[in-house]
Amino acid sequence: MRRMGKDGIISFGIIGTGRIANDFAEDLKLVPNARLHSVLSRTREGAEQFGQRHGVSQTHDSIDQFLADVALDAVYIASPNSAHVAQSLKCIRAGKAVLIEKPLAPSEPEAGVIFREADKHDVLVMEGMWIRFLPGILKAKKLIES
Repeated sequence: MRRMGKDGIISFGIIGTGRIANDFAEDLKLVPNARLHSVLSRTREGAEQFGQRHGVSQTHDSIDQFLADVALDAVYIASPNSAHVAQSLKCIRAGKAVLIEKPLAPSEPEAGVIFREADKHDVLVMEGMWIRFLPGILKAKKLIES
C-alpha cells in the first residue's frame, strides 16, 4: 500500500461542500498529522467558497484535475450517496486512499466492487463510521472479545 504524507502529514482532499464536508474540514484541524489540501465541488464557485472558509487554495470543479494532484494523499467523499461508487472508483484508480461517508455504497454488490478495486490497486478504502471509534464502543468490543 502506498505510504502517505512524505513529510509525515496526510494531505486530504474533500469531495463535496455540504454540512458534513464542513464538519470534516473543521475536525481535520484537530489532527496533528493531517491537513486539508484541496476540495472538489460541482461548481467552481462552490469550491472557491469552501476553500476560502477553510483556508484551502486548491479548489476544483473537475474530478480529473482534483485527482491528478500528486500532493493529494487521501480523499474524503462527502457527496450525495448516489455518487459514492463512481467517485470512490475514480479515487482508487488514481491511487488515493478513500474515506467514504456512510453509506459506503447503496448495495452489498456495489460495496464489493469498491473493495475488489481497492484490493486490485492496493489502496485503503474505509467507510466513515465514526461511532466505531467511540470509547464506549471500543470498551464493549474488548469486553466481547475477552
